[in-house]
Amino acid sequence: MTSKFLFAIFLCVGSAFCSTAQSSYTEKGDKQYEINNFEGAIQSYTKALKSLPDNDLIQSKLGDANRKIGKTNEALAWYEKAAIKGDAATILQLGKAYMAKGQYAKAKETFAKIAAKNSDAAHFVGACDFAIAPAPASNYKVTNTAELNSQFDDFMPSFLNNGNFVYLSTRSDMQRKGSKTPVGANQLLTTAFSNNAFSKPTFFNTDLKNNYNEGPVSESNTMAILTQNNFLSGVRPTETKSLELSMRKAIIDKTGHWQNTQSLNVGGQGFSNGYAAISENGQQLVFASDRPGGQGGFDLYTCKRSGDEWGVPIPLGEINTPGNEITPFLIGNNLFFSSDYHIGLGGYDVFRAESSDGLYKDLYHLGNQVNSSADDYGFILDDAKGYGMLTSNREGGKGGEDLYLVSKLSKNVTIICKNEEGEAVANAKIDLTKCDDVVGVADASGKYAFQFIGDIDCSAVISKEGYLPTSKKIDADGAKQAIEVVLKKAAESYYGYVFDEQEDPIEGVLVRATNLENKKTVEVFSDAAGKFSLPIEAKKDYLLLLSKEKYINLNVNRNDVDAKNMALGAVRMKLATTAYSNTSATIKDPSTSAIDKFTVQLAAVRGKNVDLKSYQTALKDVGEVFMTESGNDVYKIKVGKFKTREDAVAALKKVETAGYKGMITTGIKGGVADNTPIAPPISVEPSSNYHVRLTTLSKPENFEKAKVEKIAKVTSMKSGALTVFLLSNFKSLDDAKHALEMAKNAGFKDAYLVEKTGDKLTKVE
Repeated sequence: MTSKFLFAIFLCVGSAFCSTAQSSYTEKGDKQYEINNFEGAIQSYTKALKSLPDNDLIQSKLGDANRKIGKTNEALAWYEKAAIKGDAATILQLGKAYMAKGQYAKAKETFAKIAAKNSDAAHFVGACDFAIAPAPASNYKVTNTAELNSQFDDFMPSFLNNGNFVYLSTRSDMQRKGSKTPVGANQLLTTAFSNNAFSKPTFFNTDLKNNYNEGPVSESNTMAILTQNNFLSGVRPTETKSLELSMRKAIIDKTGHWQNTQSLNVGGQGFSNGYAAISENGQQLVFASDRPGGQGGFDLYTCKRSGDEWGVPIPLGEINTPGNEITPFLIGNNLFFSSDYHIGLGGYDVFRAESSDGLYKDLYHLGNQVNSSADDYGFILDDAKGYGMLTSNREGGKGGEDLYLVSKLSKNVTIICKNEEGEAVANAKIDLTKCDDVVGVADASGKYAFQFIGDIDCSAVISKEGYLPTSKKIDADGAKQAIEVVLKKAAESYYGYVFDEQEDPIEGVLVRATNLENKKTVEVFSDAAGKFSLPIEAKKDYLLLLSKEKYINLNVNRNDVDAKNMALGAVRMKLATTAYSNTSATIKDPSTSAIDKFTVQLAAVRGKNVDLKSYQTALKDVGEVFMTESGNDVYKIKVGKFKTREDAVAALKKVETAGYKGMITTGIKGGVADNTPIAPPISVEPSSNYHVRLTTLSKPENFEKAKVEKIAKVTSMKSGALTVFLLSNFKSLDDAKHALEMAKNAGFKDAYLVEKTGDKLTKVE
């Protein structure tokens, strides 16, 4: 054997050894990344690169790990190397890294490379144009609070009822006596602000058993809402992997301490809820959640208080994006929050949305003082005092996350509200959101005084129940004196009633009416008699949402409002006894007596993937088979309709004889039907509720779909920051069992059977 041949063998063995070592370091780095040990992951990925220095996948992972711990320069350098090979995901991250450094021209050029085929990149091209354009004059001044910040993370401030600030900090140079606080945990610190200076921060004393990883906090009157978090020192709170956030409520005693803490009834398993903001009157809650069914990562949800409980969370519509919306804060009818997707300057930017009758819209960017190319979040503001705080990792800070003082730049204006007789109108709502300010309320003398921000040239909207809303222009001349507003009496409102299935009235039902033409929304609540009154226009189409805790949400299409008949009719709400939370209805004229209101429900499935032909063939002698949408992508298969319960009972017996299970469903009291056929029927394969759970991953791109895609349809669902992969669309349990064996043979050794109910998976033994 020649020496040349021996040398070739040595090279082959050496190469394999190097490849194995590289793979080992990469796997170790991946595991460290999964548990948020990003420093360790960086070391492992760096070792892996020694044998494969041009591996773009490892280079991109190094960019991700550095970004997580706030090393923007290092992250940018690695993304630049990895992006050479043209991976779209890496190019997208490179563009965002350029934005974070304020290099908007480079960022735009980078996004443009893939914008034609990548909607996110196209979106951020527009964000770069916004950032490059000359910035308008800011309404705020922002300064670093050097006396509070440390070399550690100081972040997410809140106001206490006593006017002081409370915030989270991971600093280790302050310790309670006998404290067992883990290294790297965050604790609540408090400080007072007076004479334009902060007092020395001290520990916020609570009566909770644990005194760390609790925050942010929101207080209102006698209630506090706090978030249980898993933020780590050195890891950016906005970049933490697998956030585990949950909310608790506590009663605030006379000393300001928290008592009787307990979980909030808006949670669920497999996803996070946190960053709570409670309204000044304690009746509205806004929070962020990555629960299934949202627009992106974290979305904002709102719910109303009913006694000691909170109603069904409702997503905030246009506020939510494919990105993340976090840290909401409420002032009157204004909602402040941060988003990493709405058009801004880079990273998370702070925005304000104004509410008109309960619907948040008309988004405003808070400018280039509050916002920067870095992450800006946790914004709070005391409008009366003219100052607040925010969190940012912008350049020039002391630690990873720093606190910044926000100061308003303002002028004084007074509005006086009167009726047509010249009498004062107390408690009128003064909506100044078009003037880039908040919504206020006039006092007993009809006066409302406020500090006006920036240049004065806008309109205020003044309204009160029983009066027509009116608009009043405010300019520099008007601000020099009191502005008088005359409110005219409004016409009588339309009214309706809400009952339960026992014909009893339901009090406290949220009734939200949206004009389908101009999208204007009105929100009221039902009284003790179940009656609600809506100031809506005649001969207009409206969508009514009725919502109350423990009841199924009801969407009502009201398209026959009669100017001569003020009655909207009666609707009936069902108790939420199933996993599904929405149904639909169409209000008919209350005088309608002959209505087919009984059906036999055959099944409730997730998605439209149902073949109605098999049902129609088997039940052609029973009645018409059709499908209705019930919200949250849930569809119900029904047969009917029947005028009497007796007819429906007879039909149910035929259904059971044909081999199907069914139950009788009814219409709504007062002539409201909830069964509108969908035609033509949708023809696809039938499916059961049984699935094969294959695996759960934090990085869905690592899923090896090719191994199982020939076995059955591959589906997925979100579980917090994780993605669950399933095999689905089986006709029976036996089919699912057969697929399970095939999946295990394909390499998914830990796969098992589950039954899916709504968004919940239950293991089948």
